[in-house]
Amino acid sequence: MLQHLRFKRPEEYSRALFLVEAWPELLLSQTATDGNERVERLRNWLAKQATQKERLMLLPHLLLPIFWRRISFFGLRTGFARDIKIDHLPASKTGSEKSDLQSRSIEAVRSSLIKQTALMCGMLLLATVAAKTVNLEKERVNLLRPGRLMERPLLKIVLTVLMIFGLSFTIHAASAPTRVVIAFAAMNARTAPLWAAQDQGFFTKNGIDAVTIFVSGAPILLTGMTSGDIHVGYTGGTAVLGAAVGGADLKILVSFTNRVTYDLVARQGTKSPEDLRGKSIGVVSIGGTNWMGTILGLERLGLEPSRDNINLRVIGDDSVRVQALVAGTIDATAIDGVYSRRLHERGFPILAEFSKLNLPIISTGVVARKTYIEKQLPAVENVLKALLEGNAFVLAPANKSSTLKIIQRHLKVSDREAEEGYKDMAIGLERRPFPTADGLRNAQRLMKLRNPKVETVRVEDLIDDRILRRLDEGGFIDRLYIPAGAK
Repeated sequence: MLQHLRFKRPEEYSRALFLVEAWPELLLSQTATDGNERVERLRNWLAKQATQKERLMLLPHLLLPIFWRRISFFGLRTGFARDIKIDHLPASKTGSEKSDLQSRSIEAVRSSLIKQTALMCGMLLLATVAAKTVNLEKERVNLLRPGRLMERPLLKIVLTVLMIFGLSFTIHAASAPTRVVIAFAAMNARTAPLWAAQDQGFFTKNGIDAVTIFVSGAPILLTGMTSGDIHVGYTGGTAVLGAAVGGADLKILVSFTNRVTYDLVARQGTKSPEDLRGKSIGVVSIGGTNWMGTILGLERLGLEPSRDNINLRVIGDDSVRVQALVAGTIDATAIDGVYSRRLHERGFPILAEFSKLNLPIISTGVVARKTYIEKQLPAVENVLKALLEGNAFVLAPANKSSTLKIIQRHLKVSDREAEEGYKDMAIGLERRPFPTADGLRNAQRLMKLRNPKVETVRVEDLIDDRILRRLDEGGFIDRLYIPAGAK
C-alpha cells in the first residue's frame, strides 16, 4: 500500500512503514499498558511526533486490512461456536443442561465479536468523516484529496459493504434480549404464570432472555437476590418483610395471590376445629407464608396457638406434611387443595377452606431489588408484561388443556393431580395482581411476635406498583382478557 503514497521526505516513508507495522499490534492488543516496547514507541510517536497529514493519509489503509482480519475472524469463530460439543460434562448433566451451556458459549463468542466489529466500523466512519472535512489538497496528499478517494469503484464497494456489515451487527447487538435470572421457591400450581411465560414464549416476545431456576426456600432465594445472582424473585411478600429488617432494598412489584388459599385438613375422626386444642399442626417453616396462613386461619376459627396449646411443628412441604398426617405424626395441616381433596377421599376431614374466608396475605408475588429496578427499568417492565401475559393465559378457559400440560410437566404429576392443581390455581390467582398493604400488615403482626424489629418497617415502602399501575391505566391488562377476535 505504501508505494501508492507520495512522501516529500525519506523520513516520512520510514515513519509510515513503522506505523503500518506497529499500529495493528496496538489496536489488537489485549491491554493498553502491556509494557510492549514497540507499542510504547508507537504511542509516543502518535502523541508527540506524527503530523495530522500522516495520521489521516494512513488511517484508511490501516483500517481496511485490520477490519477484514476481524471479519475473517468473525466467520471462523462463529462457525466454530456452532460446532461446540459439551461432551466433557459428567454423565449427571442432562441434555438440556448441555444445550444451555452450548448456547451460552455461542452467545459469549457472538457478543464479543459484535462489539469488536462495531468498534472497527466506528473507526472507519471517523476516518471517512475526517478525510472529507480536512483539506488534504493543501497538504499535497494526492491519494486522499477530496473526491479522489471515493472515485475508486472498488474502494466504494468495500466501504459500502463494511458499513452494512457494521450497521447490521450494531443493530443486532442493540436489539439482543436482556438476560434476566428469575428464581421461584414454591413448586405448586400457582407458579403456572411464570412457567407459561417461559413455555409460551412471552418472555422472548417482550425482549427478555429469561433463565428460570428453582431454589428450595425463600431465604435462599433472597440471599441470591441480595448478592445479585438472581435478578427477579417469584416469591411471597412475607419473606420480603423479614429481609427488610436486615436492610435489604427489596420491592414487591406484583402479587398474584393476595389471600390465604389453604385447606385445613385433620386426621381421621376429627369432628371440628375445636378438637385441635392441645394437638400438633404441621407447617413448612416457622415464619414462612404457610405458617402465617395457618395462624390467620386458626384465628378466624376462634383458635389461638399459645392460648389453646396448639403445637406448630416444622415438617416440610405439602407432600411431606401429607405423609406425616397419614402416618399420624401430626394431627392437622393447612395444605393446597390438590392434596386436601385427595386426603378427603381417603376419609380425612377438611375442617375449613381458608380461600372462602378472605384472609389478606401476599403469598405469591414478583420481587426485585430497588437498585436493579432503577438500573434496568425497561427490562423489569418487560418481565412484568410477560408474567401478566402468562397469568392471563393460564386463567383463560380456552387455554385449559395447555395449562394442564404446563402444570403436569413442571410438577411431574398425573392428569388427575394436574386437574386438582388447576382448580387451586384458578381460585388463588388475581387478574389484577396489585400488592396489598393489608396482606403485609397481617404478616407484620405475626412476625413481630418473634422479631420485634419487624414493627419498625413501614409496609407501604415495600410496595412499588408504579409499573403495574401504568400498564393497567394504559389498558394493557384489560386487553389480555379480551377473547380472540372480540373488539
